[in-house]
Amino acid sequence: MNWDNSGNLLATDDLIITLTQDFTTSVSLSANISVNSLTIIGSVTNLSATQNFTFLIQNFSLNLAGNFVVTNSCANGFPYNISINVSPNRVFIIGGNLTATNTQASTSPNSIFYNIDGFLTVNGTTLANSLNANTASTVAFLLHDFSAIKFVGNVTFDDNTVAYSNVVTLGCTAPNNTGSVEFDGNVSLGRNANTNSNFATATVYFDGNGIQTYTHRNTFPFNLPNVVIGKYKGNSPTVYLQTLTQLFQVT
Repeated sequence: MNWDNSGNLLATDDLIITLTQDFTTSVSLSANISVNSLTIIGSVTNLSATQNFTFLIQNFSLNLAGNFVVTNSCANGFPYNISINVSPNRVFIIGGNLTATNTQASTSPNSIFYNIDGFLTVNGTTLANSLNANTASTVAFLLHDFSAIKFVGNVTFDDNTVAYSNVVTLGCTAPNNTGSVEFDGNVSLGRNANTNSNFATATVYFDGNGIQTYTHRNTFPFNLPNVVIGKYKGNSPTVYLQTLTQLFQVT
């Protein structure tokens, strides 16, 4: 990491975690933290087995004024999984943009998991791509019971930059979970965006101000259960579904 653990973190600090070692490890917050940005870079090139890195927002909360970037470029054929775990009643606020990428350079079945058992808010844009050619590679946003993800800015799950990019998933960790997802901006789904079967009991809110466009270009099922237009802010957005050939208003 790029900070001295004996010092105090400042609101202007940019934190960087670079993963270069062939073993499983984790980082856990020891206090409520407010900093400018956080970057996690997976760059292990000599994987000898499946390895995991977990960033635990477990007993405290994390507030970023700026961006949160996760890049997984680990290689050598074995999976490397990067997980961001938000525990019950814990809050993770991203004031800027969220970017999650399994890079095209790696052929390992790498994954990035956002396991949300508390509350995640992204005030900027969200871009999730799994550009890796390995079919087991994924970026996943997974809800637990009574948890919530709020996307304030525009969201892109798979921007179709490469033809063989792999799955970007929105889902729940178990059947009958009651988590919720709120979209306040536009939503764009590339060909490899999907939802998992456990997502059937979740609630999806469209709660922007004015017009929201939900663009559907994917080849996998992306099922939005229990859709509510307008939540508690008094907003009544007009939501349009844009397919490859048609534009529909959602009512």
